[in-house]
Amino acid sequence: MNPPAAIAHISQVHGQLVDPQVRAQAAAMLGRMLLFTGQPQEAATVVQRALADLPAERAGTRRPASLTPSERRVADMAAAGKSNRDIARALYVTPKTVEVHLTSVYRKPGIRRRSGLSSAL
Repeated sequence: MNPPAAIAHISQVHGQLVDPQVRAQAAAMLGRMLLFTGQPQEAATVVQRALADLPAERAGTRRPASLTPSERRVADMAAAGKSNRDIARALYVTPKTVEVHLTSVYRKPGIRRRSGLSSAL
């Protein structure tokens, strides 16, 4: 299959893919093909769209199991209603360390507020 035909095929199939990971892989392949054929603007557009879709797709597929043990301890305590200062004291860490862990915890499952923590765990 020549590059223009491959690009047309991947473009057509990409929109029909349901699995977010497979769709992201197809977008990456399409972007590479576009770069290979000298179409950097089109490649950038494909990649930007894929990245824009990724957080929404990941929010439903990412699981708290991907948390590190330290993040999980902090998340459990925060979900139980403890303040950052209380968590820091209980774990013998600084409040800044708790903030860093919580930032990571919020990012991984795609939650925006502390109130969404318990439902995400």
